[in-house]
Amino acid sequence: MKKRRNIIISPLLAGILLFSATAFSSNNSNQSNLAPPSVESTASRADRAVKVKMLDIVKVESGLLSGVTGKDPSVKIFKGIPYAAPPVGDLRWKAPQPPAKWDGVRRADAFGNWSIQTEFDPNFFFTQEFNYTTHEPFSEDSLYLNVYTTAKSADEKQPVLFWIHGGAMLSGSGAEKEFDAEKLAKKGIIVVTINYRLGIFGFFAHPELTKESGGNSSGNYGLLDQIAALKWVKNNITAFGGDPDKVTIDGQSAGGGSVINLLASPLAKGLYRGAIIQSAAPRTTPMMLLKDKEQVGIKLAEKWGAKSINGLRALPVEKFYPKGLNGLQLMGAGYSPNIDGYVLTENPAKTLLEKGVDVSLMIGSTSGEGAVSAVLAPVKAENFIKSAKAKYGAAADEFLKFYPAGSDEEANRSNAALSSDESFATLRLVAAVNSNLGRVKVYQYYFDRNLPGKDSEIYGAFHSSELWYVFNSLVNSKRPWEDADYKLAEAMSSYWANFVKNGDPNGQGLANWPAYDSKTDMQMELGTVIGARTIADKDRITFITKYLTKAFNIK
Repeated sequence: MKKRRNIIISPLLAGILLFSATAFSSNNSNQSNLAPPSVESTASRADRAVKVKMLDIVKVESGLLSGVTGKDPSVKIFKGIPYAAPPVGDLRWKAPQPPAKWDGVRRADAFGNWSIQTEFDPNFFFTQEFNYTTHEPFSEDSLYLNVYTTAKSADEKQPVLFWIHGGAMLSGSGAEKEFDAEKLAKKGIIVVTINYRLGIFGFFAHPELTKESGGNSSGNYGLLDQIAALKWVKNNITAFGGDPDKVTIDGQSAGGGSVINLLASPLAKGLYRGAIIQSAAPRTTPMMLLKDKEQVGIKLAEKWGAKSINGLRALPVEKFYPKGLNGLQLMGAGYSPNIDGYVLTENPAKTLLEKGVDVSLMIGSTSGEGAVSAVLAPVKAENFIKSAKAKYGAAADEFLKFYPAGSDEEANRSNAALSSDESFATLRLVAAVNSNLGRVKVYQYYFDRNLPGKDSEIYGAFHSSELWYVFNSLVNSKRPWEDADYKLAEAMSSYWANFVKNGDPNGQGLANWPAYDSKTDMQMELGTVIGARTIADKDRITFITKYLTKAFNIK
């Protein structure tokens, strides 16, 4: 692993961004900096063929691959598999292209580069929680995925979990420590984790790019990468013992947002049969349209001093990520998906909250979604009250009874609670709409385990805290885990694996998780207590739900 230069920024900016950054350094801006894959000659392969077990070598469309044995000898991991050509040079801001073929056996023994992103503040909460200071190099050459499998032959047809990482679509990787999928794969599923283009390289739009695209589209390259990876799984996962017709897409935070976008994208239809959304929900604010995002792109091109797309493609990475750049500037530029009529033809909120989906859903959030921001970016009572009046109008007084702001401290607590409540209530609406349509079953959870440690009372069940449990990767964390945590991780990873297998999280030895029904209104509590429950703070949630129902124009 390569340790990179760390640069510290203010906690305020970190709190706003969730994943903070100030500077980027790169050894090779426009070209791939990944060394050619290690390969064995055909003769060497033949010499050792009698010594290997089935799946030590697999054949994918691009060539032969050898993996590595996990910490558990029953798990085979194939790391850093290219699912698309490096999007560098003339392929910058183009739809992903097929990867090049190779001769011999490519050793899939190391994770691929992380996509271009700003560096992590070593003092930031999430950097310390998930150990982001040590990672693979940042590069435009980053379209790689990883496969975890326990299959002993290609005939096993194990169901597949397709994981999309979060990070505000500005940062992250499928190789993060919490995504160690060995224990999850041991439950009889194959786990695929991916990288995709982020920030400027994943979501920059411009009229010239739209014109040359062939689909009258630009600015959704990160989503196109995810779809390309899904197509790769469809065409290749059988070689790893997987079933291409039993793929479940899953993601958390921006990864959950990506799942929402894929549910709405006509290009992703038929590539999955189930979906899991963690700590993400449809937004009440409109998604940016392509024509508006193109205008942002024109201004950015002028700022960067390029007169054409070819000129932009010739610029080094440092021109887009100069020293001193912070993530707030990137977020302000709108580096997120747009409605382009090709990748996305409508606001995904309409798909989930009006039309409904045609695949089983598992959705949920944590009790402390706003806990980290409350510490790093506290709100003032005056601003909180002003915002409440602007947002809720005549109902602002009622709102402030549920979310009081008698002092700055009280307002900050209320703001944190509001963040969790809005996430929970929006997903509850998704569950209600889709279950009432009667086409699919929906399972909603509420994660409320306060992670043990010195900061437990401060952050509680913070945004992203459930990841250690879903992947059952507690061993990679320095937290002082307790018996309740190991029990919860075992249960949650089993629920997730069962959903991937059957579209239903229930299984032998697990507390019953009922499908959502508006009449009973039950969610699954995942915490020190594991079991179905009715909603807590019902009056408060009812108030928020009433507002959201109107904002989403739900009939």
